[in-house]
Amino acid sequence: MTITFTRLKKSAVAIAVAATAVTGMTAVPAHADTAGSIVAAVQSQINHGPGSGYSNGAGQTSSANLQPWCADFAGWAWAQGGGVQHLGDLTDGAASFYDYGVRYGTLSSTPHPGDAVVYDYNPDRDWASHVAIVTAVGNGTMTVTGGNEGHSRYPNGIVQQESTPNYSVGSAPWGQRISGYISPVTTGSGGGTAPAVPAKAIRGDKGTVLGTDGTSMTFTRSAANGHLQLTYLPSGGKWATADLTNTAGTPVSAGGPPAAFVQQNGTLGAVTANAANGHLQLTYRSAGGTWATTDLTGYVGTPATDGTYSVITGSDGTLAIYSRNYADGHLQLTYLPTSGAWATTDLTAYAGTPATADKAPAAFALQNGTIGAITTDSSNGHLRLTYRAPSGTWATTDMTGYVGTPATDGAVSAFTGSDGTLAIYSRNSADSHLQLTYIANNSGTWTTTDLTTSVGTPVSAGSSPALFQQADGTLGIVTANAANGHLQMTYRPSSGAWSTIDLTGYAGTPATDGANLSAAFNPDGTLVLYSRNYADGHLQLTYHPTNGAWATTDLTGFVGTPAE
Repeated sequence: MTITFTRLKKSAVAIAVAATAVTGMTAVPAHADTAGSIVAAVQSQINHGPGSGYSNGAGQTSSANLQPWCADFAGWAWAQGGGVQHLGDLTDGAASFYDYGVRYGTLSSTPHPGDAVVYDYNPDRDWASHVAIVTAVGNGTMTVTGGNEGHSRYPNGIVQQESTPNYSVGSAPWGQRISGYISPVTTGSGGGTAPAVPAKAIRGDKGTVLGTDGTSMTFTRSAANGHLQLTYLPSGGKWATADLTNTAGTPVSAGGPPAAFVQQNGTLGAVTANAANGHLQLTYRSAGGTWATTDLTGYVGTPATDGTYSVITGSDGTLAIYSRNYADGHLQLTYLPTSGAWATTDLTAYAGTPATADKAPAAFALQNGTIGAITTDSSNGHLRLTYRAPSGTWATTDMTGYVGTPATDGAVSAFTGSDGTLAIYSRNSADSHLQLTYIANNSGTWTTTDLTTSVGTPVSAGSSPALFQQADGTLGIVTANAANGHLQMTYRPSSGAWSTIDLTGYAGTPATDGANLSAAFNPDGTLVLYSRNYADGHLQLTYHPTNGAWATTDLTGFVGTPAE
């Protein structure tokens, strides 16, 4: 079988979660002369079209080629500033500016002249709808100048200037939501060193998400009463926790942990299973709205589930939920297109996916539009890939038979790397070894390797691994040691060999049963890992600041999050 995937941009998804001991890095504005040069350059181009050939001469395509060219113009503008570093990290994608800000510590909620302003950043896709340059801030107003605008009168777009009093992160003054402001790193600014910690978190069946307003949110289920609990850290605020069963009416849930999601329009929430009847439940909050909840089984017809599900946002903005039908184990897809109605499809009946084992599917979505899920065949433990290429039909492949991946117990996670590699991590049902099965970008060749044997990752227990990737390409997998419950991190630098480290021994993280592991980041690059304390069910945060040492905090004791 050959699956072709297009190359993804280097990714630096910012998912802001940290204990109070972790302080955020303040964005370093460009030097005044650099900012002034950038502003003067963009203002000199107002009303010009793409034929001017904007690009920074590094990783961008000339705007004269008539592709969407807002990022080309913004990169060209920074290049005119003189002394701006790391221009080669910028691409034709607006999201590359957001990634730049995370990687070099200059992402901020405060605009400065010369900054790039990014709109509608989506962490699942590493995509943004637009980028422009801040040209003035003062008297309660911000002015921005951007390329590839004014399409109502100019089919190929022009350079256009606009002002607004609504410029806080999360606001949408022109119908596109502001995601953040990024200052260019300049010679002598004191910034510019890429953090040596991961900068992308992979969700799917994980409960952590970053709102478009910068609020980090972690969804858990109270062990005492099954209530859906939200623990959150507002941007610039203090930790808090809320019972969404009480405030939104979410039914008591059962099965796997909540699965979090965020859409580019700012809507976010979590998927759960109603403990009383297995109905698939969506609890959500639209941007600027209040929490609400919907029974998707009653509303769409999704079959009842045993609480095994995974959720992801596709490259076209479609929200996709993969769940396991409680009655027959069929793989079910329930989805909401960006401009359509909810629908549901039985992928076992439609694509031939075998009935699945009782653990969550691992959803994935590629930038080229390919979507799918990884499951485990309940009859033999074979690893199964079900996918649909852009403009194609659904298909399914037995990866155990095709590649030789050992049979698994169903604990699987999937990840798309910055180079386009699709990687699947699974647990061998025979010996609980951590197994990696992957296809390099456009190579057409699948490979599988035992990371327990080759790297020394201890035999693992609990739920699926938590995955992450740093901006420089370093990969990481978080598991629980089956022998003693120690939190284990296995990682590989982009140009190095695999290594593994015991975080319980190194950082003092309490032993965990491996349930509900998740990884996240804050905007300054701090890596944070969530785990469940085996002894008391407390929510535990283990974190590594970009310029500090590993540490750990009991969020149940610190914030009041109920034990899981």
